[in-house]
Amino acid sequence: MAAKCKKERLIALGPEPLAEMLLELAQQNKRISSNIDLLLAPSHQRTGKLQTRIAGLKRRSSFVEWHHRADLESELLDLLKTIRTTAKTADEGLELLTGFYLCDKPTLERVDDSNGEIGDIFRYDATELFQEYASKCVDQAQLVSIIEQLVEGNEYSVRDGAVKAATAALAEDQLQELAGRFWNQAEQSKSEQQQRRWYYGIETVAMQLKDAPLYERACLAIHPEASSTIQLQIARAYLTCGNPETALDKISVIHDLPDHWQNNKDDLLFKIQAALGNAAAQAEIAWRIFHRSKSEESLTRLLQVIGAGQRETVLQEAKEEICAQKQLIYSDAHFLLRAGLAPQAEAYLLARREQLNGAFYDLLLPLAQSLEQAELLVGVSILYRAMIDYILQRATSKYYHHAVRYLRKLEKLNQTIENWQGVETHAAYAAQLAKAHMRKRAFWEKYAKPPESLLG
Repeated sequence: MAAKCKKERLIALGPEPLAEMLLELAQQNKRISSNIDLLLAPSHQRTGKLQTRIAGLKRRSSFVEWHHRADLESELLDLLKTIRTTAKTADEGLELLTGFYLCDKPTLERVDDSNGEIGDIFRYDATELFQEYASKCVDQAQLVSIIEQLVEGNEYSVRDGAVKAATAALAEDQLQELAGRFWNQAEQSKSEQQQRRWYYGIETVAMQLKDAPLYERACLAIHPEASSTIQLQIARAYLTCGNPETALDKISVIHDLPDHWQNNKDDLLFKIQAALGNAAAQAEIAWRIFHRSKSEESLTRLLQVIGAGQRETVLQEAKEEICAQKQLIYSDAHFLLRAGLAPQAEAYLLARREQLNGAFYDLLLPLAQSLEQAELLVGVSILYRAMIDYILQRATSKYYHHAVRYLRKLEKLNQTIENWQGVETHAAYAAQLAKAHMRKRAFWEKYAKPPESLLG
């Protein structure tokens, strides 16, 4: 039944049965009981009652196990909804939300939040409401005080979004004053951890002020070793703050980045050269990124610089480069498929089939599905074989149903394939599979055929 229809039918019942039902539910659920008490309270008492409820959340100490975390998640989200309906002004809403944020540490330390969902309520849901109130805040002095409270206790970094939203609502002179206060707090802090929190606060203020030198000073106070990744972070700040010339100077001295950071550096350098209007340098960087990591994104970026008319030439060069490499790189196979070169992708995989690793099923399955759509079934077969082999070699029975499904898939494909292109036929593969794994009774029971049936 649709929610609107249910609502209309409930209204038709009249107030008395609904009131009785709510009271009955309140006896079974403390949160419903609290919400009813809040709803019935005089308007001038509701904020105080809600503050008491938030304070009660902060005082709790009982640990919430993983299988009970959903109840806590619902309670926190319900609390945010209640704040929205109770607060009469933005300033009042900020005060209530600040109390909510002050519950983050005691809450996160008493719950198994392995998947991060509880932390995300503070990080995203509360931040969304906080941003709304901060943008409408009348009492700027109150907002400055709130920012200090949030930064000081931001031990788990779930308040970062709220701090950013709050600083965005301040005037430039207030931001300058706040940065000075944060410096003083950092200098007076006795612990390095607390000091870092104030410096992170200064970084946020600096980005609002578009003051890259201030950001750099705070960043180096946190990371005095000035590693290459920190230098990259500083260069990015200068670009964001509208100073691409200095950003280029900063990034030009970075030479010892780890390999997996090279794309980050080139991506930033590309944006810097774009801001400087240097098309030739952009093209050089775009080529470098494309050669390092061929993808739809890197191809699009390259063609935007050198011209869409060069697409076929680029793809031809990329195909030759990929096929010249003996090592199997799954992303290259995906690139060939997405570039409309499915036959070349199949040939690439067939030539490197001994390197296929079924452990990477999250990469192999999409490849198999794409090749099947292109009716390149030999390529599909070797991918499913790799996954079957991996599952059976691990001998973990809870995954056997996947191997059974893949083997049945191979049987269907075999009915269509006429030319195996030098690859072992399905009959030969099935016989080898039966010999190698004949004793895996759990697998053959799921397959519902004895292994001898595959021996021919």
